[in-house]
Amino acid sequence: MNLFNNDDVVMIDGWQCPDESGALLLTMPNIPAPLHGLNPRSVMGDEEWDKQRFECYGNAMWKCEICQTPCERMQAHELYTYNYISHTAIFNRLIAVCDKCHRAIHSGRLVTMTKEGDVSKEYFLDVAEHCFKLIHDYNEAHGTDYRLYNAFLCAAKNPEIGEQISELIEKYNIKFYRTPRVKPREWKDWKLVWGNKILRSQYTSAEEWENQMVIQKQNDYMRNGALAQA
Repeated sequence: MNLFNNDDVVMIDGWQCPDESGALLLTMPNIPAPLHGLNPRSVMGDEEWDKQRFECYGNAMWKCEICQTPCERMQAHELYTYNYISHTAIFNRLIAVCDKCHRAIHSGRLVTMTKEGDVSKEYFLDVAEHCFKLIHDYNEAHGTDYRLYNAFLCAAKNPEIGEQISELIEKYNIKFYRTPRVKPREWKDWKLVWGNKILRSQYTSAEEWENQMVIQKQNDYMRNGALAQA
């Protein structure tokens, strides 16, 4: 399957964050690689982050703002508007989400974790169907044709789950979009706008980013190992 020549996959040059909460938030693209590790949480610090996320949970009445499922263990996600021409992400707001919706938002990471065995194939398919059904039901109710970022479609190339994910895509009539690839000269151009702050990418190349991802994964394994022994 050639994902980028598929008639059902279109390229976008930007994503506008909806004003309202709900299924449309699942259509957001994955965070561009140059902006990994760069977010308001890392700037404001854990104390202020905890304050803001618990306020967010309370405002949402401890329900997921995407699927409306009551949840005792809420998670917070930062919403951005993306422009791939100006290489800009603008922070919009914080939302309260359940684990399934949060995993679906970070679909690229979910696909990688499933491939590496950190997430079960059964849970991956459960998250995918959860996400697909929400988008399908929204499109049916509003006569729209919203698409999802194509990370889920990439999983169709995995021989262990490709058949199942393909069946879900067909069942819910899901179509996809992609975003432009980050060109080598563009890494230094990416920036995050947060209020009156402009935060620049930590990376100047894909090689820097890949090296950092290796270090981060090693640290995650060491931290998880220490927690297991505690």
